[in-house]
Amino acid sequence: MQEGKRSVSSAAGESGDGKGKKRKRTEKQKVQDRYKVKQEELIDVLQEFPSWQHAEEYAERTKERLDETVHSMQGEEKEVA
Repeated sequence: MQEGKRSVSSAAGESGDGKGKKRKRTEKQKVQDRYKVKQEELIDVLQEFPSWQHAEEYAERTKERLDETVHSMQGEEKEVA
């Protein structure tokens, strides 16, 4: 593993209390864990671009798509309310 990168496998799955017992993960926690894994994977891929300019271009596109998605989710939430 490269310096500065952490393993994404530790963010997924169930967590224990340190004594070998596993506690059941809530759906929200599972979604948050999956998001963290994908976020780390995306960062890893950005670091593979040949230049920071290319990475920045794709990062900006991704931010725009995320903003659009969250905005549409807010609109859907208002319609339901």
